[in-house]
Amino acid sequence: MITKIPKKVYDSLKENPDLSGRELHQRGLATSSRTGRRWKSYFRQGIAIPDENYFQPRVTSQQMEELEDDEDFDLEQFLEMAPQLVREAQRRDPVITHDVFDFASKKPVAVMFPSCAHLGGRYTAYEEFRTAFQQMLAIDRLYVGSMGDDIEGFEASFRDADAVYGQIVDIKIQYKILESVLEELASRNKLLFGVASQHGGDWTQRSTGSNPIKSLYLKHGVPFFDGMAYVTFKIGEQNYKVALSHAFKGTSAWNPLHPQMKAWKFEFPRADLVVMGDRHQYGWSEVPGYGWEEDAPETVLLLQCGTMKILNDKFTIKRFSQGRLGWPVVVFSPDDHVVKWSTDLDDIKYWLGD
Repeated sequence: MITKIPKKVYDSLKENPDLSGRELHQRGLATSSRTGRRWKSYFRQGIAIPDENYFQPRVTSQQMEELEDDEDFDLEQFLEMAPQLVREAQRRDPVITHDVFDFASKKPVAVMFPSCAHLGGRYTAYEEFRTAFQQMLAIDRLYVGSMGDDIEGFEASFRDADAVYGQIVDIKIQYKILESVLEELASRNKLLFGVASQHGGDWTQRSTGSNPIKSLYLKHGVPFFDGMAYVTFKIGEQNYKVALSHAFKGTSAWNPLHPQMKAWKFEFPRADLVVMGDRHQYGWSEVPGYGWEEDAPETVLLLQCGTMKILNDKFTIKRFSQGRLGWPVVVFSPDDHVVKWSTDLDDIKYWLGD
């Protein structure tokens, strides 16, 4: 059966029979590689004849012609505008890794690092949380830097339905709970920062493009760290370097402080303190600093934050040890470069002189 194909395609194949359908498409002779292959097949079978009138006259669109008449993308103009666009994006969603906190105090200062409160969850020790929260508010010169997982944070779309339905209140109520907690702390100038975490907005950000937890912290004018952070605490004459993250890289069956040790050795060799949340266990270790480095501390404190999620969590007891209470509080001296720490707030009050 004789089949008509465009004359330009016929002439091109006659001149070069090895042209592929893709090449015909790339030369603008075929509307697609598949169409080009079909026409080439007709040509090879000897059933193709050239047709000068194969295509009908093109119907033009006024709107599309106006778009085609617009100027092409101007790379130079974009590069000129890009820094301002980046600054605006950073203003709306600041991504911070370093900061300096000036406590403006000539007296010792304490910083609590709470982690994994899991407010709104079924397995949280709420009586213990209430006691700790009341003490946070009552102790003068005690500040709070959250290490993440403030709420249980399971959206309705989370892959584990039992985790979603196991929450004692909906996630929208959990946001309200956290908002009230942060409001109480911020109203007393005790709130220092927040940290991104799985339950603390990471899952929500992946699915929606925004982090409601981060917005709650930014509302009070405090930084929210989206990952690892390296900050300076200025207290009196002393500057303390603190490395922090909800979870550092690394794990070990033998050393629960392996992530902190790895972070100190490979990322933050001049840190005075390396602190992490996530693991639902508390732990500590003091190790000698890098003695050959003149500005390195004599000792480095490695801390692992505990949790308020200490009840019999069905997920945890299948694979992990049960959660342990223990939110470390570090007291920083303004005169000598010395830190003390405890999970007992009576110790903290004594060291602060209250």
